[in-house]
Amino acid sequence: MGEVRCSNGDVLTCNTGQTGFATEASCTAPEAQCNPGEASCFHLDIDAREISRAEYEAFLDAVAQGAAPTLPQACAGHADFAPVGLSDWPDVATSAGDRPITHVDWCDASAYCSWKGRRLWGRIGGGSVPAASFADPGDSQWMNTCSSGGQYSATYGDWDGAGHAGTCNTNTSAVAAVGSHAQCHSPVPGHADFLDLMGNVAEWEDACTSGGQCHARGGAFASNLVVAQLGCTADRLLDRTARAQDVGFRCCGP
Repeated sequence: MGEVRCSNGDVLTCNTGQTGFATEASCTAPEAQCNPGEASCFHLDIDAREISRAEYEAFLDAVAQGAAPTLPQACAGHADFAPVGLSDWPDVATSAGDRPITHVDWCDASAYCSWKGRRLWGRIGGGSVPAASFADPGDSQWMNTCSSGGQYSATYGDWDGAGHAGTCNTNTSAVAAVGSHAQCHSPVPGHADFLDLMGNVAEWEDACTSGGQCHARGGAFASNLVVAQLGCTADRLLDRTARAQDVGFRCCGP
């Protein structure tokens, strides 16, 4: 009794006789997502796709003109937000500007989201994701979004073997334009607008250890099939200062 499930846009709760589930609520706009932790519908307010290189360049231009993003205490003194190791930066002509920004560390990503009046993936309702909530769709914005409220193991549904290998740009040799994999989204209407949650690039999350390591969620373009099969639980724990060719980010509402 009291168990909650999300099912195709509905919030289901175990009935009093514990013989089945009854519909508690149907999630429609603006509260279009299901939160099994609260047995309610809510609004995730997540960017539909990763932040692009062109968008990140606009941020750097704003900083150069005096914009001062608010940074977490862990990033105190961090002032240079340029990507490091991105071979053709700052060339963001049309052929490159639509690719996700990479080679940025956790503080860079946090700064960008702050500049936009938003934040990195974190805890539902605000704050950082506790270690114990890593795979909890009722507590982690990432896990709720990727799993459609805990319904599936992957953003597009449940893994069905190699047939899904290319759905989200995994097991490939190059990063793709943001939002360009049309099938890499949830089959559930309230979650269907969120693209590229698995593959293309992994994404920094506001979930860090006391030692300064932070989670980068989801697989990436170079992830092998073993990582792709992990679905929404695919994850790397990286130093906050790490920069990689296959790690980017997106932002969420405050």
